[in-house]
Amino acid sequence: MARLEAVQGSYRDPSGQVFLHNSRVFRTITKHGYDDFKTVEATGFLTDLVDKGFLVPWRDVDKDDFEQTNDNVVRILEHTPLPFISYPFEWSFSALKDAALLHLDVHIMALAKGVTLSDASAFNIQFIGVKPIFIDHLSFRPYQDGEFWNGHRQYCEQFLNPLLLQSQMGIPHNAWYRGSPEGIPSASMTSVLPFLSRIKPQVMTNLVLPVWFDRRSGSNSEVSKSVADKRLPLSSFRNMLVGLRKFIASLKLPENTTVWKEYAENTSYGNDETKNKKYFIQKFCSTVKPETLWDIGCNTGEYSKVALETGAKMAIGFEYDTGAL
Repeated sequence: MARLEAVQGSYRDPSGQVFLHNSRVFRTITKHGYDDFKTVEATGFLTDLVDKGFLVPWRDVDKDDFEQTNDNVVRILEHTPLPFISYPFEWSFSALKDAALLHLDVHIMALAKGVTLSDASAFNIQFIGVKPIFIDHLSFRPYQDGEFWNGHRQYCEQFLNPLLLQSQMGIPHNAWYRGSPEGIPSASMTSVLPFLSRIKPQVMTNLVLPVWFDRRSGSNSEVSKSVADKRLPLSSFRNMLVGLRKFIASLKLPENTTVWKEYAENTSYGNDETKNKKYFIQKFCSTVKPETLWDIGCNTGEYSKVALETGAKMAIGFEYDTGAL
């Protein structure tokens, strides 16, 4: 009987937990989360996501084969392992943007199947190469008619606000996000955004007005009660997601000059040095054929490309300079 090693980062979910064993990845489903998972699974929605490459595949395994199972564990799923684990505060602007768009795409598809998301954590997304993929199978539950988007604030603080910080102000999100893993607080974001950015319709709707309402309702129970009695039509819910998706898709980095922005045209290498470096990488990768190669200070990714073309199966680039990326 195998003994599973708990992944500490998944301890907060009462619906299940992630475990590791011999490089294999397992997810328990408890009584608390089983009914929702079973209902969502029956719609075929999860299979559709897997087929589109939007969700990590899974298969059922016998729970009696593992030590940690108890009466509270109903099912155990085995997931396809991911080649590399990263975190939102490490991602570049474009990677965070792609993850934000995937999250909205998944939610829009979910609503069409009578399903919604219980949260909006950026940590529910990983990358295979440059393609984002959703990893939390227990975030889905049946949609209740008239309900609001429960994960709206979390989505804004973990996706929208960091993207706004860079696109509207040219400030990388990474340091702030690293010190605040729950995301960049909306109240703080509204304080630092320029006025012209705050009055953009999507920023006003998703950021400024909710912050204003939170402040007002915090000291007014009648306001809170009146909102609790409101219902949000499904069409309005979907339009909210579609509008936000269109806005995020339009966000771009400002044209700032960075230290290594012109790296490809203005490198410190001479022609012979460039050739020698490429030859060394080609020789190494064709001989060793590494499963994963880390390119520390990858700049434009030129040498990662050489590695991939000559034997490396995957290359992970690390670079702080957004201009070079």
